[in-house]
Order: sequence, then structure tokens, then C-alpha cells
Amino acid sequence: MSARLQFGRIDQFKPQTPFLRLEAAEKGRGEVALEVPLFEFAVTNYQIGARCVWIPPSRFFARHIHPNAYHFIYVLQGMGIMEYDGERYNLQPGEFCLCSKGVIHQLGAGEEGLLAMIITSPAYENGDPEHVTYIEAETLVSVEVSNEPSTG
Repeated sequence: MSARLQFGRIDQFKPQTPFLRLEAAEKGRGEVALEVPLFEFAVTNYQIGARCVWIPPSRFFARHIHPNAYHFIYVLQGMGIMEYDGERYNLQPGEFCLCSKGVIHQLGAGEEGLLAMIITSPAYENGDPEHVTYIEAETLVSVEVSNEPSTG
């Protein structure tokens, strides 16, 4: 039995689904990072997943750990700023990094924003509470958001 080949072009995928809320900036901005899965993760039994993620200019996720997953991050456009285990790195288009599970890290964008492909193993669905542990919970302003409309 063979599986159907899944293929595409990166420029066909436009991140449009809310992924993670960004750190607070100007009052009321309410920006979020956006994502688009590149394939259905269930096809691999969640062994691997890949998504394109857009982070607006000069914005960051909160510091966090993935207790059970590795992230391979490949910069497509803009500059990525990675804080990893207390060190800061700039990633230009065409450069990549591997985040090991259990290591504190934070991904952000330079002045032009960031479009990156993130490959995760094992994969997770957006909003899975078992996937991420935030470091600064009491001051956290970056939290996962659902695709459901807010009721409040």
C-alpha cells in the first residue's frame, strides 16, 4: 500500500490562521502571528508537521519550552531573531536553526517581519496545551489563541 504524495510550492501557502498572540505592544493593536499548515499532520500520525508562520515587524513570542518536540526553523523572508538558551542569534533568509526539546527559546521578527517555515517533530495541532510551557506565566502577554470567535 502506498500513500498519496503531498506536494506544493511555498509561495502557494499564505499564513492566515491566528497562531500565537504576540507580546503586548501599543494598546489595542491585538496583532497575532499567523500560520498555515503545509500538510495534514494526521497523515504522518503526528510524527512530523510543517507550517509557514508570519510574525509582524519587531514582534516576539514569549519565552517558552517545548517539552516533547524539536523545531527546525527555516527563514524564508525577513530577519528572524532567535533567543536560544540565553544567547541571541540573527537568521537571514536561507538560514535555519534547530531548537531542541526542553530548551528555553523565543522567536521574533526584524523590522520587515518574518516569514518562516517551522518543521516540528513530533507535530502538534494549534492550541494543543501539552505542546508548550511558557516560562514567564505570571507576566505572560503572549498566549495561544483559538480559531473560535471570542465571546466577551
